[in-house]
Amino acid sequence: DLLMAYSLKKDLVIAAPLDEASGDRRDHSGLGNNLTDNNTVTGTTGPSLLIPTASLFTAATFEFLTVADNSYIKTGDIDYTINIWVNLTSLPALGDYFALCTKYNTALIREFQLLVRRTAGDVTRFFWEVFDGAESIGVVVADTFGTPAIATWYQVLVYHSATSNQLGISVNNGGVDTVATTGPAGGSTATLGLGRRDAAAPFYLNGAEAMGLYWKRLPTTQERTWLYNNGSGRSLQQLMLAA
Repeated sequence: DLLMAYSLKKDLVIAAPLDEASGDRRDHSGLGNNLTDNNTVTGTTGPSLLIPTASLFTAATFEFLTVADNSYIKTGDIDYTINIWVNLTSLPALGDYFALCTKYNTALIREFQLLVRRTAGDVTRFFWEVFDGAESIGVVVADTFGTPAIATWYQVLVYHSATSNQLGISVNNGGVDTVATTGPAGGSTATLGLGRRDAAAPFYLNGAEAMGLYWKRLPTTQERTWLYNNGSGRSLQQLMLAA
């Protein structure tokens, strides 16, 4: 565990267990990327004994968390990965979305968006899209995993690989859906948001999130398997053993 914790701390820019019952959520990466509470995000039970608490977002009361853009979280055409545990209280309406983790502004200031999408044909999927700073360079959908249920915890891992010009998404450390990008990814001044995208098209989340991790690199297969831990995840203490 100690060797894996040392490995996973490399290039980690946000480590947020999201375990506070209210108020701002602390980033434990050491870089100060604390998440600001908007409209009183509350707390709830987490996915496991190792991750016992989580943040609960209620769409009806417009709750979300934010981190202002800064050099640590801005991307560009680099390798980066986001890993987060998600539990849906309900599904989006037909043809609508829930925002899980985004860095996106409708005024063509866009880096990425991780959403739950429910199509007009009533197909619900986790959905990952990356931008060149303004326009989309690719979308990948977690078709290999399939349809998420409500009141169920899922570990969702997404990445952008500048090395292979590829996007990927995996749920519960399962098969990875990938797509080739159509150009280089770009950074922006957009705010990082959990539970909401932006003011013009917010896509407020009805559900909970826990243990948000964000690296400026691609974790190895062994690291991903260790993080998932057969569905139990890893506690902050296990992740920060190398602190």
